[in-house]
Amino acid sequence: MKRSERKARPGPDGLLIVPPGYKLGGEPKGGARKRTKKQTKALAAGRHRTGRERALVREYGRDDAPKIIEAYDAAGTGDFGPLSKLSLRRHARGSMLYDAAVEAVEKDGLVLLEEATTGDGVVIGSRRKIHPAADFALKAASTFGLDSEALLTSPKARNVSKRDDAITAHLERQREWRESAAENAAITDGAIDSEVVEDVPEPEKEGDDE
Repeated sequence: MKRSERKARPGPDGLLIVPPGYKLGGEPKGGARKRTKKQTKALAAGRHRTGRERALVREYGRDDAPKIIEAYDAAGTGDFGPLSKLSLRRHARGSMLYDAAVEAVEKDGLVLLEEATTGDGVVIGSRRKIHPAADFALKAASTFGLDSEALLTSPKARNVSKRDDAITAHLERQREWRESAAENAAITDGAIDSEVVEDVPEPEKEGDDE
Protein backbone atom coordinates (compact mmCIF):
# COMPACT_ATOMS: atom_id res chain seq x y z
CA MET A 1 0.00 0.00 0.00
CA LYS A 2 1.35 3.33 -0.99
CA ARG A 3 1.94 5.95 1.69
CA SER A 4 -0.64 8.21 0.14
CA GLU A 5 -3.21 5.43 0.33
CA ARG A 6 -2.66 5.05 4.09
CA LYS A 7 -3.87 8.60 4.76
CA ALA A 8 -7.45 9.56 5.52
CA ARG A 9 -9.26 11.51 2.83
CA PRO A 10 -12.13 13.94 3.34
CA GLY A 11 -15.48 12.55 2.34
CA PRO A 12 -18.99 13.90 1.90
CA ASP A 13 -20.79 15.73 4.74
CA GLY A 14 -17.58 16.31 6.66
CA LEU A 15 -16.74 12.60 7.03
CA LEU A 16 -13.31 11.02 6.64
CA ILE A 17 -12.58 8.12 4.37
CA VAL A 18 -9.89 5.85 5.84
CA PRO A 19 -8.26 2.77 4.29
CA PRO A 20 -8.33 -0.69 5.95
CA GLY A 21 -5.98 -0.96 8.91
CA TYR A 22 -5.89 2.79 9.47
CA LYS A 23 -4.68 3.74 12.98
CA LEU A 24 -4.93 7.07 14.73
CA GLY A 25 -1.66 8.69 15.66
CA GLY A 26 -0.65 11.08 18.42
CA GLU A 27 -1.90 11.45 22.01
CA PRO A 28 -5.59 10.73 22.66
CA LYS A 29 -7.64 13.80 23.39
CA GLY A 30 -10.46 14.21 25.91
CA GLY A 31 -11.50 11.21 28.02
CA ALA A 32 -13.29 10.91 31.34
CA ARG A 33 -11.78 12.36 34.50
CA LYS A 34 -10.57 10.04 37.22
CA ARG A 35 -13.19 9.27 39.88
CA THR A 36 -12.76 10.83 43.31
CA LYS A 37 -12.55 8.70 46.46
CA LYS A 38 -16.08 9.73 47.40
CA GLN A 39 -17.42 8.71 43.99
CA THR A 40 -15.60 5.37 44.15
CA LYS A 41 -16.95 4.66 47.64
CA ALA A 42 -20.51 5.55 46.63
CA LEU A 43 -20.25 3.40 43.51
CA ALA A 44 -18.99 0.42 45.55
CA ALA A 45 -21.80 0.83 48.07
CA GLY A 46 -24.39 0.95 45.32
CA ARG A 47 -23.04 -2.19 43.70
CA HIS A 48 -23.33 -4.12 46.98
CA ARG A 49 -27.04 -3.28 47.35
CA THR A 50 -29.68 -5.71 46.25
CA GLY A 51 -32.58 -4.74 44.03
CA ARG A 52 -34.88 -4.57 47.09
CA GLU A 53 -32.46 -2.29 48.92
CA ARG A 54 -32.18 0.07 45.95
CA ALA A 55 -35.98 0.14 45.73
CA LEU A 56 -36.25 1.09 49.42
CA VAL A 57 -33.72 3.90 48.94
CA ARG A 58 -35.75 5.28 46.02
CA GLU A 59 -39.04 4.93 47.92
CA TYR A 60 -37.99 6.62 51.16
CA GLY A 61 -35.24 8.86 49.80
CA ARG A 62 -32.75 7.76 52.47
CA ASP A 63 -29.56 5.72 52.11
CA ASP A 64 -30.16 4.06 55.49
CA ALA A 65 -33.73 3.00 54.65
CA PRO A 66 -32.76 -0.68 54.04
CA LYS A 67 -31.13 -1.02 57.47
CA ILE A 68 -34.12 0.59 59.22
CA ILE A 69 -36.66 -1.63 57.47
CA GLU A 70 -34.54 -4.75 58.07
CA ALA A 71 -34.23 -3.92 61.79
CA TYR A 72 -38.01 -3.73 62.20
CA ASP A 73 -38.52 -6.85 60.08
CA ALA A 74 -36.09 -8.75 62.31
CA ALA A 75 -37.92 -7.54 65.44
CA GLY A 76 -41.12 -8.95 63.97
CA THR A 77 -39.51 -12.39 63.94
CA GLY A 78 -38.24 -12.09 67.52
CA ASP A 79 -34.70 -10.81 66.84
CA PHE A 80 -34.47 -7.40 68.57
CA GLY A 81 -30.69 -7.06 68.25
CA PRO A 82 -30.65 -4.87 65.09
CA LEU A 83 -33.50 -2.69 66.41
CA SER A 84 -31.76 -2.19 69.76
CA LYS A 85 -28.57 -1.18 67.95
CA LEU A 86 -30.54 1.24 65.76
CA SER A 87 -32.26 2.76 68.82
CA LEU A 88 -28.94 3.28 70.59
CA ARG A 89 -27.53 5.04 67.54
CA ARG A 90 -30.56 7.34 67.44
CA HIS A 91 -30.13 8.01 71.15
CA ALA A 92 -26.50 8.94 70.50
CA ARG A 93 -27.46 11.34 67.71
CA GLY A 94 -30.10 12.98 69.91
CA SER A 95 -27.57 13.30 72.72
CA MET A 96 -25.27 15.16 70.32
CA LEU A 97 -28.08 17.65 69.65
CA TYR A 98 -28.37 18.21 73.41
CA ASP A 99 -24.62 18.88 73.61
CA ALA A 100 -24.84 21.32 70.68
CA ALA A 101 -27.71 23.19 72.38
CA VAL A 102 -25.78 23.54 75.63
CA GLU A 103 -22.70 24.74 73.75
CA ALA A 104 -24.79 27.36 71.91
CA VAL A 105 -26.14 28.71 75.22
CA GLU A 106 -22.65 28.80 76.72
CA LYS A 107 -21.36 30.68 73.66
CA ASP A 108 -24.20 33.18 73.13
CA GLY A 109 -25.41 33.53 76.72
CA LEU A 110 -28.68 32.55 78.35
CA VAL A 111 -30.39 35.91 77.62
CA LEU A 112 -30.38 37.33 74.09
CA LEU A 113 -31.21 40.84 72.91
CA GLU A 114 -33.86 40.81 70.17
CA GLU A 115 -34.43 43.93 68.07
CA ALA A 116 -37.92 44.97 66.93
CA THR A 117 -38.06 46.56 63.47
CA THR A 118 -40.68 48.06 61.20
CA GLY A 119 -41.56 46.70 57.77
CA ASP A 120 -38.90 48.99 56.31
CA GLY A 121 -36.21 47.53 58.54
CA VAL A 122 -36.03 50.48 60.94
CA VAL A 123 -35.16 49.44 64.51
CA ILE A 124 -37.82 50.76 66.88
CA GLY A 125 -36.90 48.93 70.03
CA SER A 126 -35.39 45.83 71.58
CA ARG A 127 -36.31 43.23 74.16
CA ARG A 128 -34.58 40.44 76.03
CA LYS A 129 -35.50 36.81 75.62
CA ILE A 130 -34.24 33.44 76.76
CA HIS A 131 -32.02 31.59 74.31
CA PRO A 132 -34.20 29.15 72.30
CA ALA A 133 -31.59 26.42 72.68
CA ALA A 134 -31.91 26.60 76.47
CA ASP A 135 -35.53 25.44 76.36
CA PHE A 136 -34.60 22.53 74.10
CA ALA A 137 -31.69 21.54 76.35
CA LEU A 138 -33.88 21.48 79.46
CA LYS A 139 -36.53 19.34 77.77
CA ALA A 140 -33.97 17.03 76.19
CA ALA A 141 -32.21 16.46 79.52
CA SER A 142 -35.06 14.31 80.83
CA THR A 143 -35.26 12.43 77.53
CA PHE A 144 -31.61 11.40 77.67
CA GLY A 145 -31.55 10.72 81.42
CA LEU A 146 -29.49 13.77 82.33
CA ASP A 147 -31.81 15.42 84.87
CA SER A 148 -31.49 15.22 88.66
CA GLU A 149 -34.20 12.57 88.98
CA ALA A 150 -32.49 10.21 86.55
CA LEU A 151 -29.02 10.81 87.99
CA LEU A 152 -30.34 10.43 91.61
CA THR A 153 -28.84 13.78 92.64
CA SER A 154 -31.98 15.32 94.20
CA PRO A 155 -33.05 14.51 97.80
CA LYS A 156 -36.33 13.04 96.56
CA ALA A 157 -34.60 10.79 94.06
CA ARG A 158 -32.07 9.62 96.66
CA ASN A 159 -34.84 8.75 99.16
CA VAL A 160 -36.74 6.82 96.50
CA SER A 161 -33.57 4.99 95.59
CA LYS A 162 -32.87 4.06 99.23
CA ARG A 163 -36.43 2.80 99.66
CA ASP A 164 -36.18 0.71 96.51
CA ASP A 165 -32.84 -0.70 97.64
CA ALA A 166 -34.31 -1.67 101.02
CA ILE A 167 -37.28 -3.40 99.37
CA THR A 168 -34.95 -5.20 96.98
CA ALA A 169 -32.74 -6.38 99.86
CA HIS A 170 -35.80 -7.62 101.79
CA LEU A 171 -37.09 -9.56 98.79
CA GLU A 172 -33.64 -11.01 98.20
CA ARG A 173 -33.43 -12.26 101.80
CA GLN A 174 -36.87 -13.85 101.48
CA ARG A 175 -35.81 -15.57 98.27
CA GLU A 176 -32.67 -16.95 99.91
CA TRP A 177 -34.69 -18.17 102.91
CA ARG A 178 -37.19 -19.96 100.65
CA GLU A 179 -34.40 -21.63 98.69
CA SER A 180 -32.66 -22.72 101.91
CA ALA A 181 -35.91 -24.13 103.35
CA ALA A 182 -36.58 -26.03 100.12
CA GLU A 183 -33.08 -27.54 100.15
CA ASN A 184 -33.41 -28.63 103.80
CA ALA A 185 -36.81 -30.19 103.13
CA ALA A 186 -35.35 -32.16 100.22
CA ILE A 187 -32.53 -33.49 102.42
CA THR A 188 -34.67 -34.54 105.41
CA ASP A 189 -37.64 -35.89 103.46
CA GLY A 190 -37.38 -39.71 103.77
CA ALA A 191 -33.69 -39.66 104.59
CA ILE A 192 -34.06 -40.77 108.22
CA ASP A 193 -35.43 -44.31 108.70
CA SER A 194 -37.69 -45.00 111.60
CA GLU A 195 -35.85 -46.73 114.43
CA VAL A 196 -36.55 -50.45 114.74
CA VAL A 197 -36.88 -51.66 118.35
CA GLU A 198 -36.69 -55.37 119.04
CA ASP A 199 -39.00 -56.94 121.63
CA VAL A 200 -36.91 -58.10 124.62
CA PRO A 201 -38.57 -60.69 126.89
CA GLU A 202 -39.15 -59.49 130.41
CA PRO A 203 -37.35 -61.43 133.22
CA GLU A 204 -39.44 -64.02 134.97
CA LYS A 205 -40.62 -63.18 138.44
CA GLU A 206 -40.54 -65.53 141.39
CA GLY A 207 -43.73 -67.42 141.90
CA ASP A 208 -44.66 -67.40 138.30
CA ASP A 209 -43.55 -71.03 137.80
CA GLU A 210 -46.53 -73.00 138.78
